[in-house]
This record gives sequence, C-alpha cells and structure tokens, in this order.
Amino acid sequence: MSRRLATEWTERPPRTPLRTARNSSRRRVSNRSVRIRNDVRALAASAIVFAAAAVASGDVSPPRKIKHVSPIYPLESLERGDEGAVILELTVARSGAVERARVLRSECSRLDSAALAAVRQWRFESVRVNGTPIPFTVVSTVPFRLPPPYKSRAGGVDACKWREPPTPVRQ
Repeated sequence: MSRRLATEWTERPPRTPLRTARNSSRRRVSNRSVRIRNDVRALAASAIVFAAAAVASGDVSPPRKIKHVSPIYPLESLERGDEGAVILELTVARSGAVERARVLRSECSRLDSAALAAVRQWRFESVRVNGTPIPFTVVSTVPFRLPPPYKSRAGGVDACKWREPPTPVRQ
C-alpha cells in the first residue's frame, strides 16, 4: 500500500465528463456515414473536374443573360439613404428561367427583397453540354446606388453604407 500526500488529491480532481452546450449536441458518427460523406465529396470533386474538362474541350456553351430586369429601389431605402450590393446565387432551369434565388451576402437586408424580385424575372440562354440543355447555378451581384436626387441622403445615421462587393476569383 502506497501513501499519497493530501496535495496529490487536491491538485488533480477526479475526471468526470462535463456536459456542456458544446459537447452535449455532438453525436457519434459511424464509420459508414464517414465513408458515405467521403464518397459524396469525391463524387462532387469528379463532377467539377468533368465540368472543367467539358468547358476546356469546347463542348459547353457559357451562360449568357438575355433578359435583364433592374430592381426597383424600395421607398424606405430611398428615404433612409441605403446603398449596398446584394450577392445572390441563382439556380437556372433548362429553359433559362431562374428557378430559385437565395441571398449569399447582403450589406443591407432592406434591399434583399427588391433584388430577389428582380432576378426572378431574368432569363438566360440555355447552357448546353454536347447539345443538350442543362440546369446550372450562377452567382450574381445586384448593386443598389442612390440616384443623383437622393445622393445627399447617403451615409445617414440609419442608412446602409456602400461597400465594394468582393470580386470573383478567376482561375
């Protein structure tokens, strides 16, 4: 039997797992679900490589907007002096109509609905792969700059201020 000093017990308390908000929501992940997730990632990566190869070989026509509808500036935003850019992800159907639009980034949430209403009216030329039209996704920026009569209101107390939207990275 070994003797332990009293300080040894006070230095290191017995280990008991604590349930905190951070680790209580964690769930165990089985090896099967990890394999499935990795397979999905590999499949997505191969689809990207296939699409890049098709574009490089010239079998794909790039998307081209054929109908542009400008957004209507919301009256509340005009009065406040809001300016900003709304970055949207558009899912375009085979027909070229915008099927779904969602906001990726917005400097001013009061401008989101106007931007969404405008882009849902846009039309694109069908993207074709080997002659067959396919649905596609595109990211677009809708800028909102105040017209000259309202420029004096820009940068007000409650107004959203203009910031340059991020530029896309070209590879």
